Amino acid sequence: MALRSARQAGNAAVVAVALIGVLLSVLSAPAGAAPKPVNPTDAQLAAAQARKQQAAQQLGTVSGQLVLLQGQLTRAAADTDAAIAAYDATNIALQQAVADVAAADQAVTTARTTVAEAHKQIAGYVFSQYVYGRRPSITALLSSNDPSGALQAMAYQRYLGNARQHRLATAQTNTVALSNAEAARKVALSRAEVLQKQAEVQKTRAMAKLATFRQQQAEFTQRRTELTEQTAAAAAKLAGLTNQRQAYQRWLAQEQARIAAERARRAAERARQAAERARQAAEWARQEALRRQQQAARQRSANSSDQPASNPAPPPSAAPPEDDQPWTLPLPAGSFYMSTCFCMRWGEFHPGDDLAASYGTPIYAIGAGTVVAAGPAQGFGNWVVIDHGNGFTSIYGHMKVLAVSPGQSVRVGQNIAYVGTEGHSTGPHLHLEVRIGGMSGPPVDPQVFLARRGVSI
Repeated sequence: MALRSARQAGNAAVVAVALIGVLLSVLSAPAGAAPKPVNPTDAQLAAAQARKQQAAQQLGTVSGQLVLLQGQLTRAAADTDAAIAAYDATNIALQQAVADVAAADQAVTTARTTVAEAHKQIAGYVFSQYVYGRRPSITALLSSNDPSGALQAMAYQRYLGNARQHRLATAQTNTVALSNAEAARKVALSRAEVLQKQAEVQKTRAMAKLATFRQQQAEFTQRRTELTEQTAAAAAKLAGLTNQRQAYQRWLAQEQARIAAERARRAAERARQAAERARQAAEWARQEALRRQQQAARQRSANSSDQPASNPAPPPSAAPPEDDQPWTLPLPAGSFYMSTCFCMRWGEFHPGDDLAASYGTPIYAIGAGTVVAAGPAQGFGNWVVIDHGNGFTSIYGHMKVLAVSPGQSVRVGQNIAYVGTEGHSTGPHLHLEVRIGGMSGPPVDPQVFLARRGVSI
């Protein structure tokens, strides 16, 4: 009876030890394990790597094309400059031709004056011949009661005859000179008309080349931007997937280390439990004390945990773009039309563009600079002159109301005056000139000048 009681007590102790081991393994499970990050597949990484290589190869292939395109842009710019230079040279020749026409007009006027004077002298001769009658003969001289008077009459008749020959020769010479002057005027006027047509053709060609150059430049910039964005996007995609794979690999290494440590701990715990069970079976008398020790050990194990670390990624950065010197229209867009161009007009060269607009329309500075003149000016009525500090000067004419004064600094697009019809003007408009080197420098076509700077009149 005592032996059976002892066996039952031993079995109960073994069951209790087993239950304590199960409870200890449950309480010792990790409570602070890191969450599992996203792990890109090998196919995703391979596809991203292929896209990056494809973008790099495309960029390398197109780089040569971009170099050729840059060369084409350089040649297009040179062709445009050459066309504009030819146009400017034709304008200079046209201005000289207009001056030749003026000189020919003066020569024709002078020749006509000399011919008229010769005709007047011939008319005087005819009058004298009528007054003094026919030349006296030898018979009349011998039979005359006054031989001295007869001799004087004959002498005057000889004088009139010589004067007639001289005046006829002078009239003939002056008539030839008049004919030559009129022929020279026709030649000069014909040359001026030919140069005017040539200037118009060259201006059209220059503007077309300038538009083509602008289009090629825009296409070049767009193509380069697209390739740069594609390459950057492919590199960013690959970098993101690579960072995800590296983060997963770090987590996996930490997880494997944690699992290995947990397994070692559990193996040691199982070995300890087995030894404890054997010791408890052998020493039943000390079971209560041993149970208290095991409870304390389980409490200590439940309080331990692992905490993984993470490193944030730095934010991206960007650089600001760079801008060129700005230019703008002299009048609000859509408020004007060109009434007279940079060309020959009324037998004279017109050195600017006339932009017709409503009375009082605001006038803007086409570029930043310093006002060197503002007020009355011959022919212009009133004018404003702005030195842009880069070798160019802009002139605005025919305004009634001014909004700036000499010495004042103005910004691009600032209101400087209002459209009027002062001075030599047939209606409200703005006369715009652009000159090189100051107010008295050679003029250039304002429409071409602004078009080269991206502003279309």
